[in-house]
Amino acid sequence: MDILEDRELTLKRYEELYALAKSEFVSEIQRFDAIEQKTTRYSTLLLVLLGIGSVGLDRFAQLTAGPHGLLSWAFLGFYMTAFLCAVTAQLLFLRALSVQFVPAPPAGQRLVQHFVTNRYIDAIFSLAMRYTAETSQLREILGRKARGAVIGYGFMLATLAFGVAGGLTYVSLRVEWMSMKPKQARGTLPPDTQQPSEVEPSVSRPRSDVEPNPEVEAPPFEEVQRGIEGGFRRRKKEDGTGGK
Repeated sequence: MDILEDRELTLKRYEELYALAKSEFVSEIQRFDAIEQKTTRYSTLLLVLLGIGSVGLDRFAQLTAGPHGLLSWAFLGFYMTAFLCAVTAQLLFLRALSVQFVPAPPAGQRLVQHFVTNRYIDAIFSLAMRYTAETSQLREILGRKARGAVIGYGFMLATLAFGVAGGLTYVSLRVEWMSMKPKQARGTLPPDTQQPSEVEPSVSRPRSDVEPNPEVEAPPFEEVQRGIEGGFRRRKKEDGTGGK
């Protein structure tokens, strides 16, 4: 009678071991699914942030090509740092979501054959050991996934922080530009508002009476020669020597 009770107690202990090992394995599978779901949500949110950040690429290009002040350098630094953090976080999320082999105990026809060919106590003990081994292997995989997801989450928070800092810096730049435009407008007058006395004539004049005017063209040499001969003849007629 004592031997029968001892066997029943031993069988119950192994059944409890089997149930506990199976429960731990199922719990690790649920953790695996939860980590992948969270990582997927973070990765989607990060893609949305990258899409929002791409709207400022034209401003980034303008600031890169234009003159650099303190606020401009700050905006460029925040924008580039946020972009690098976002890319790093996305790579870590993709690594955490990579397809991996998940261990699993025997099931289906193999499980039935296992109970048929072995004693009940041997079958549940071997399954308990199998669940324990598979749970340990699954925890190693989950540890790597969780570390990558946590680090990626940290880089995503850094992306948000630098993105907000870059947005505030850009707003400050816009305020500074808007305050500089009225000063530039007050320093110049449009051409149509100038007084007539201020408008310079289009015809160029020599700078003084001594300097020649480069726009005056000389007549051809034949006209000059005929003018000289005509003047010489008129002078002879006036002197009374013409024709002699």
